[in-house]
Amino acid sequence: MIDKQILTENLAILKLKPETKFKFEPGQYATLEMEGTLRPYSICSSPQEDTIELFLEMVPDSLRKPISLTPKLFHLHKGDPVHLLSKAKGKFTLDETAHTHVMVCTVTGIAPFMSMIRAYLNGYYENIHLKEPIYLFQGASHLDEFGYLEELKSYEKIGKLVYVPTVSRPQEEHNHPWQGQTGRVNVLLEDFFKRYKITPKDTLIYLCGHRGMIEALGNKRETPQKPLGKLIQKGYSIQTEAYF
Repeated sequence: MIDKQILTENLAILKLKPETKFKFEPGQYATLEMEGTLRPYSICSSPQEDTIELFLEMVPDSLRKPISLTPKLFHLHKGDPVHLLSKAKGKFTLDETAHTHVMVCTVTGIAPFMSMIRAYLNGYYENIHLKEPIYLFQGASHLDEFGYLEELKSYEKIGKLVYVPTVSRPQEEHNHPWQGQTGRVNVLLEDFFKRYKITPKDTLIYLCGHRGMIEALGNKRETPQKPLGKLIQKGYSIQTEAYF
């Protein structure tokens, strides 16, 4: 481990330097192992980089497995070894045939999108020549949970990205300095689509993060307890990846 940035008591950005080149597609995940415990983590870095960057969240005890790897990673020091399994996995990758890409996430669900966006801006995708920016909508409870705010705002300035972070609990004292969008990202999505004139035609929506958000927007299997997601009802094409 070569670097660790602690954002909050539950969020951290970790950088690893593999001994050999680690091959992956943007959007895939790496599997880490320590003391016999394995866990997959979505990769934030692009394939052109020589480091593997991860955005970690320490989930509540009620959602945590009896033996969890993330707390161990939080306590790593610079130079500590971590075993990285040799192959990346996952099919949550950028579809090069879509004309409009809309990415929706909660907190650490932004990880695969950071990899895709960084790779796109660095010329990784030879067959993608978008006429409009990538749209990225990120929800969080608190303003300090946006781990890549400044970097993403810089991409907006060059016209390659529209980034809208939204805080769902603006009434809390901790969030009073926040001057941006407020509300839950899944509730606001329809308004965002109207604002930016996004339609189902040639649009692919990627959902990543909290399972509740994904079920509300992209549930493909209707049951009496869980209706079809709102985006499915409106005819949008989607890809999903739930974290917990």
